Amino acid sequence: TALDIVCCMFLTTLESVYIMGNWPEAVGPAARRVLGGSLVFRNDLFESSWHFPSPVCANTEVIKGLFSKFKSASPDLQEVIRHAVARLNRAKRRIDIADRAIELGIGLEMLLLHGGDEKNEISFRLALYGAVFLGGTGPERKTNFGIIRRAYALRSEVVHAGRIRPKNVVKAPSEIEAGIDLARSIAIKLLEVGSFPIWQDEILFPSAKQTI
Repeated sequence: TALDIVCCMFLTTLESVYIMGNWPEAVGPAARRVLGGSLVFRNDLFESSWHFPSPVCANTEVIKGLFSKFKSASPDLQEVIRHAVARLNRAKRRIDIADRAIELGIGLEMLLLHGGDEKNEISFRLALYGAVFLGGTGPERKTNFGIIRRAYALRSEVVHAGRIRPKNVVKAPSEIEAGIDLARSIAIKLLEVGSFPIWQDEILFPSAKQTI
């Protein structure tokens, strides 16, 4: 539950959020004999990395509302959101820009390719699914399509070339930030819907609320 709250905190603030550690209390008879009933420190719940977050004033009501939606979502969606947001969370605090691109790419795959079995044109399908799912005007969908495709292309560069190409290094940080922000919006909308859509139907029969 604590990690799910961290997940919702990240989605509402878009700042890296993590639990420094936890101190479970020894309550069982055997544990009490060994530990004397004291609080015991366990390992931290996030991977080691340097991060200097900005001060954030979190809106507790917004976090509580999103957490309520999270608990009402299907178990399948909950599990994917947990892992996808963990990747986005890591993408915010990784030092190496190549690592950030990979974390973001994996997060987008989890959010937008769940349940699919096609392997061709992953980049195109990611961008198409995300743009149509978020909706908006034609220009807004086109913009979102480009953001997702460029962000995922950075991930592919790192995987295939071992680094981000020099010509893309300058723009990479802002493109990754835009991708993380968009992935956050996708995760929140999935929680509002409460389950994964059938992506083919989402493309063929877009919501009537979306404008052209």
